[in-house]
Amino acid sequence: HVSEPLTTTPPQELRLLFLGCESQPPYGPYEHTATLFLDLITRALETMRAPMTYHVQIDVYHVSNHHFPPRSVLSDYQGVILPGSFSSAYDSEPWIQELSTLIQEELVAKQRPTLGVCFGHQLYAHSFPEGGAIKCPAGPQAGRKISELTPMGQQWLNGQTETTPTMGLQLYYTHGDMVERLPPQGHCLGGTKEVPIQAAIYLSSTDQKPIAITFQAHPEYASSRSLGLQGTLNPIMKAMNDRKDI
Repeated sequence: HVSEPLTTTPPQELRLLFLGCESQPPYGPYEHTATLFLDLITRALETMRAPMTYHVQIDVYHVSNHHFPPRSVLSDYQGVILPGSFSSAYDSEPWIQELSTLIQEELVAKQRPTLGVCFGHQLYAHSFPEGGAIKCPAGPQAGRKISELTPMGQQWLNGQTETTPTMGLQLYYTHGDMVERLPPQGHCLGGTKEVPIQAAIYLSSTDQKPIAITFQAHPEYASSRSLGLQGTLNPIMKAMNDRKDI
């Protein structure tokens, strides 16, 4: 695992499960990507000036190499992270099928708080019979983009000040696939003309509480400059450019 204490005072434990979906750079290796999320989450907690201190720990499982956590340990975590991958949610690789089953049987059915990013965003939707991911008809997407928020997006993602609401969601993107449709539990938070479902929230079917939030974008690219922009975003965009994807 990778972990980082925020202060020297006795902290509250925030233990997260990282289901690594890519071993190869620049989307991998697993621990590099987990460190991006660790940096992002600890920075977010500091920015929020949370009323308590935290010790954030992310335990990493290499699921794309068939290293899945025992289901008996899932209840030990306060949340689950589903990151990006070079693979596609609609691929038939055994580990993708196993992860899709785990999403439905453990994360959705037992309402385990989940953050899905890029491939994680696509696979979470694709794991539902009514959901689906496809290759992006507009072609691969990369760079900083602004998505217009839906009314649900305004409700859940509105980082407004007292006078100015946030009308758009501005994030970094590198992807070739997209979510085409959401299941009834999923609600679009914002999108663009090319990719209408850029973010989604999933509500429990019983009490309508949020159980997952997913982004086509990569919020973790906005962690520290050395980790996010220089160590991850720039190499990915270079690789996409070298392949003539962008």
